[in-house]
Amino acid sequence: MQRIQSVGIVVKRNDPVSLELSQAIEAWLAQRGIKILRQNSDHNFALFAAADLVLSIGGDGSMVRTARRLVGEDIPLAGVNTGRVGFLPELTPENWQSCLEAAITKGLALEKRMALEMVVTRGDAEVFSSVAVNDVVISRGGIARLLAFDLQAGASKLLYLRADGLIISSPTGATAYSSSAGGPLLYPTMNAYTVTAICPFMSNMAPLVLGQEMVLSVTICEAGSKTYATIDGQEVFRLQAGDAMRVYGLPGGITFASFGVSDYFSKLRSSGLVADSPGSRRG
Repeated sequence: MQRIQSVGIVVKRNDPVSLELSQAIEAWLAQRGIKILRQNSDHNFALFAAADLVLSIGGDGSMVRTARRLVGEDIPLAGVNTGRVGFLPELTPENWQSCLEAAITKGLALEKRMALEMVVTRGDAEVFSSVAVNDVVISRGGIARLLAFDLQAGASKLLYLRADGLIISSPTGATAYSSSAGGPLLYPTMNAYTVTAICPFMSNMAPLVLGQEMVLSVTICEAGSKTYATIDGQEVFRLQAGDAMRVYGLPGGITFASFGVSDYFSKLRSSGLVADSPGSRRG
């Protein structure tokens, strides 16, 4: 269990509800002698190096944005949900006080999760790299035209694929776009990632689960006038025919704080990702 002496605060901007809640949380923490580290711009995440916990106050998007900046830093992250879905944040405007009180008194439970690293090369040059908390998506924009890829797992060729796109998802992101496209769900602490084709055309590709150490290589064979790699829905890179992308897992890349309020399977049920058959009876 990790003791809490300083807390970093990241709040969703231009959202009165999140801003008001952040002020209440800061005042509450200050009364208990907890040092507050407040992020005032997108460029001062370095101050969180001294934090025992970082709180993201907002929705899923805000928490993913914060997590992307903390990949590899071994700084615990928790979210206080003021958004609509709230699959990632464990705390709410109703329970944050009791959860933080217990964490300050007893210490903080930690949960390590895998992130993704992706690198794009063009010719002999590396032209782009990034890390993903949820997913890397290759998709087209503008004219409705199929994309074509050569896929390779490690040293083995997989297939030549024509599809609307490709989703490469971490366990954390498996409940997002990947699931909507028919991809498998992964328990959040697994060191594995998924590869799911978006509307494959005359190709037989079931969704794949690969171990974190296996490198997925994607070569763009045919690209439309606008073909993009989108990372976590927050960062975009324009791809060209001939570009080669490598994706692999970063085990323990993200550290989440765990408060024991809700478990993964109850969230699957409450979000409708798993549900009983209509008319079923449970004793």
